[in-house]
Amino acid sequence: MLEQTITQLRQLKLTGMADALIGQIEQPGTYEGLAFEQQIQLLADSEAQEREQRKQKRLIKAARFKLAAYAQDIDYLHPRGLQQSVMASLLQCDWLNKAQNQLPRFINVVVNFYLLYFFMNRS
Repeated sequence: MLEQTITQLRQLKLTGMADALIGQIEQPGTYEGLAFEQQIQLLADSEAQEREQRKQKRLIKAARFKLAAYAQDIDYLHPRGLQQSVMASLLQCDWLNKAQNQLPRFINVVVNFYLLYFFMNRS
């Protein structure tokens, strides 16, 4: 019966929910204490998260960025004057929510382009 349910979820294009259900089946002791509503909520959350990830991948692919920028690739040892604490606060993207749409002027142009690609990949 579970095989049929998983197949039906995949046919309905609910692959995130199907994968989460398989995960719950493979870890029997982990989810037994949860109420039915909580288990359904976990499945729905998993589906929503997978859809959001697919959307981001599709948009990033469609944007055709020339550079794949990742936060872990930033070299703080190079003498550019980058401070890891300042970069950590920038990478949180709180400045976007506060409508502070300009990057600080102390960061040089090369770093600005790198950060621009990073933020476009992240959003």
